[in-house]
Amino acid sequence: MPIILTSLLIFTDILTKEAAIAFLKNQPSTPLLGHLLRLTYGENTGSAFSQFQGMVTSLIWISFACILFVFYAIRKSKTKMEKAGYYLILSGATGNLIDRLFRGYVVDFLDFDFFDIHIPSLWIIPEMNLERWPVFNFADSYICIGVSIVLLSVWLSNKTQ
Repeated sequence: MPIILTSLLIFTDILTKEAAIAFLKNQPSTPLLGHLLRLTYGENTGSAFSQFQGMVTSLIWISFACILFVFYAIRKSKTKMEKAGYYLILSGATGNLIDRLFRGYVVDFLDFDFFDIHIPSLWIIPEMNLERWPVFNFADSYICIGVSIVLLSVWLSNKTQ
């Protein structure tokens, strides 16, 4: 069952990216909920928050390594909740890897404006001021939700011990 759901999530990611290419590429942003939610086509040759632009080959290898780690983590997971989080991460990482392999970039199209944010410089990430959240896609959402679920699961299991 997890393989079917994971495959469905990857298919949904691919389908929405194909729709973004067909309907949003070379078009202005399309507001859905005013300025809060817009559909904005983007091509990202980097990683999260558009960091490491142009490092596609490195990001492909990092993606493969992360996917291998996730398979290992799924086998070692102690709870169904933790496994579910890892399957979400697997779906997102695979969806973005497919883009990098076949396009050389990741298609992004979800454009939210939650709030302005200041991120101080952290290790290798430079300081950023975000007036809008970076444009992203379903695969990015799967990864973020999956990581949140894994962290929550680990926290809950440590709390009960």
